[in-house]
Amino acid sequence: MSQEKNELPLVRPVANLERYMLAQGNADIYYNVVIGTRLQLQSNLRWPQDKGQWIALLSPALSWLVQQRPALSVVIGEHLSAHPTFRRLPHIDLNKIIRLDSIQHPEDIAKVMEAEHAQSFNIAHHEVPLWRIIVVHVKQDDTYYLLYNFQHSISDGRSGMMFSELLVERLNHEINSPTPAATNLAIIPTSNEPLPPSLEQRTDCRPSITTLIKELSMHHLLPEHLKRMLESKYWAGDIDASVKAPHETLVSYLALTQEETKTIVAAAKAHKTSTLANPSTTKDKLSISTAVALRNMISPPIDKYDQGVYVSGPVTKDIRIELHTSFWSLSHMYGASIVQATQTTKGRKLLLEHLGLLEYLPKTQGSWEEYMVGQFKKLQHGRETTVSFSNLGKAWDQPQDEVGFKVLDPVFSQFACTTSSAFTFSAATANNTLVVTNTWQKSTFATREKADKVLVEMRRIMLEAAAKEDYTFYDSLASSSAITTCL
Repeated sequence: MSQEKNELPLVRPVANLERYMLAQGNADIYYNVVIGTRLQLQSNLRWPQDKGQWIALLSPALSWLVQQRPALSVVIGEHLSAHPTFRRLPHIDLNKIIRLDSIQHPEDIAKVMEAEHAQSFNIAHHEVPLWRIIVVHVKQDDTYYLLYNFQHSISDGRSGMMFSELLVERLNHEINSPTPAATNLAIIPTSNEPLPPSLEQRTDCRPSITTLIKELSMHHLLPEHLKRMLESKYWAGDIDASVKAPHETLVSYLALTQEETKTIVAAAKAHKTSTLANPSTTKDKLSISTAVALRNMISPPIDKYDQGVYVSGPVTKDIRIELHTSFWSLSHMYGASIVQATQTTKGRKLLLEHLGLLEYLPKTQGSWEEYMVGQFKKLQHGRETTVSFSNLGKAWDQPQDEVGFKVLDPVFSQFACTTSSAFTFSAATANNTLVVTNTWQKSTFATREKADKVLVEMRRIMLEAAAKEDYTFYDSLASSSAITTCL
């Protein structure tokens, strides 16, 4: 039987941005995030052979991480109430949060992530934390994926990436230490340290009167039909979203080679832009949401080791792609919109004000969840945008000399939020290898063939654009074996 909220020590109240992520889980529209790496064992070391041996290997590193990162020790009390709180677990049983799996080929990790995204966290259950570890054996080359799955209310993508990076570092520290840590217990103690301050505790997020009036008018006061009439039309999938449809996230996976990654990164630097904004042509306009870390946008900056939720998502609207549209011009336009949102005083202020609007949501039990379910009715096709982008960037750097656990490539995947976008692209780079996943709700398309094709076309378009100065989407279609569009 789970422990009741009043049996667990209070850590602090759940802040607004954290509650927003919590409410998405409560409303059954966003479950979890998965971040990790594929590891190769060096020297003459041997992989663990069963769950008990994996727990013995991981326990010292996870014990250290739990002490360093207090968010790993909490659950949420009264999660549907007007004032949910973080509560501290007395200990963590690794037997309950570590599972083993196996696949034949590295790319089969997509199936594991689909299975993980299907398992939401039971937030009312207080016997396990809001995270878990999945160890996946790749039979083809005897490598292992080490995955960290977490509920978004305790961590953003950068925090998840840092957890994964520190876990690998600590594993290497443990095997190279002259006096390895003695503990190999499945039961590890939790941290008594306070949680890092929330975003709202660190900076002023209050919206201006202008922002408040604009947002309240557009999203709360206008009738559904009038709001949709005033907005520009955008493509957001073949089938409109429904919160009543089964929530099944599908995943496709793309790992570029080191040479392909080098080629694409060099081309992007030469053009002083990014290459991930490359949807194909469509008769409707596109709308792109981009996850951005707020850590360095406030003063003082948030330490990279602080685990919490410090993220926002500016939206680039009214993107029209036609046959004569230049790939690099589109990339520049998209990049400029992100610079405007993240590197100007006005842009940063609007990002924080957007989060500050959460303060004006009702403060009654279940009200945030009701709001989220109700909002999708006002969205075109029930989705906020065409595409959501999240790029963790480059991480998991390791010394040139031999290490016990060598990072081969990363993996990063998110549950496809029912009301967010038709596609969710998640990218990360490690060991000079760029890996991208695409997630979508199964109900967005009649079959998965069209969605599966997107990453295949993305790879082709990026490499072709990298080799040509003036690459248009007509060039993209002309070189495709099937003269069809991705969207």
